[in-house]
Amino acid sequence: PIIGNGDILSAKQAEQKLRLTGCDAVMIGRGCLKNPWIFQEAMNLRSGRPISEGIEYNLVRQMARLKELIEANHEERTVMIQLRKFSMWY
Repeated sequence: PIIGNGDILSAKQAEQKLRLTGCDAVMIGRGCLKNPWIFQEAMNLRSGRPISEGIEYNLVRQMARLKELIEANHEERTVMIQLRKFSMWY
């Protein structure tokens, strides 16, 4: 299998990479840091559905979940640093 990667920041870019290169899959890295919904958007687009179908774009809920996950693995100082960083990206 050939996996395409490199600056995939949107579902449309992922679909375009698949279509233009003929690769078997696309790797999404930093793109998910600014758009945590990119994976579902890409799957929707690939399946022929509207990009936003079935996605609840709720930034407050997303940040609360992210906080829970970071708190489970890091000390309080690191939690605050990470939350500031992600909130700027979002």
